[in-house]
Amino acid sequence: MRTVGAIGAWGLLAATPCAAEVVAAEPGGFALEAARDVAATPAAVWATLLAPARWWDGAHTYSGAATNLSLRAEPGGCFCERLPAGGAVEHDFLTLDEAGAFEGVGRVELIEGEIFQMSPLHLPHASVLAELTVAIGIALREQSDTMRVLTPVSLRANDHSLPEADLLVVELDGTEGDLATPEMVRLVLEVSASSLRHDLGRKLQLYARTGVPEYWVADVADVAARRLLRFHAPAGEDYTERAEFAFGDTIASATIDGLAVDAGRLA
Repeated sequence: MRTVGAIGAWGLLAATPCAAEVVAAEPGGFALEAARDVAATPAAVWATLLAPARWWDGAHTYSGAATNLSLRAEPGGCFCERLPAGGAVEHDFLTLDEAGAFEGVGRVELIEGEIFQMSPLHLPHASVLAELTVAIGIALREQSDTMRVLTPVSLRANDHSLPEADLLVVELDGTEGDLATPEMVRLVLEVSASSLRHDLGRKLQLYARTGVPEYWVADVADVAARRLLRFHAPAGEDYTERAEFAFGDTIASATIDGLAVDAGRLA
């Protein structure tokens, strides 16, 4: 994976009406330029900017209340909205996605305010993911009526992270929203080739910090030494327990009773 950009907080100070001029236009959108003198000190303007409830229309929020909005005053700061039923939305990233800003870029994910372009799904990655999806799905079907396998899926990890997991094992209760949340996740799986360093670095730290109970990484980078790494017992930004399995071993979950995968077809 490689970084292609960073999310920045943005806002419009609209205490009084302000006309805008269209300075650029194309079929996919347009750019506006607006300027207005404000009879206030820079400190007062800055304080108002950081209080979206004072200038943002609550009708243009998911929750219906501008008081749920916040701006974090730092590079890559989050323009976020907390939802009354739990969870949050990072508006910049979702707004860009809904506007088609990532069309032609390929798959992207948001990790701690940074947008990462994800590697193409090559045959080794796709083949291993397909085998593990089927094997885990069959094993779960025999063990639980509420747990499901989702692949691929976005996980709303926190206010400024929306990783694209290769596979999630989740427990559903019928109250879910549009995105998976940490509360429903029982296990995360990533298949790694060129992304191994990222998956064992920032993603592992994110999943541990979020409280994901178990994390599997299928390492397909070296054809002669393929392996699956199993992490569990999160503590801070790491996992205290780790095990390694060769492709061909029987891989048992450390946290989900009865979930065991015969990885013979992966060898």
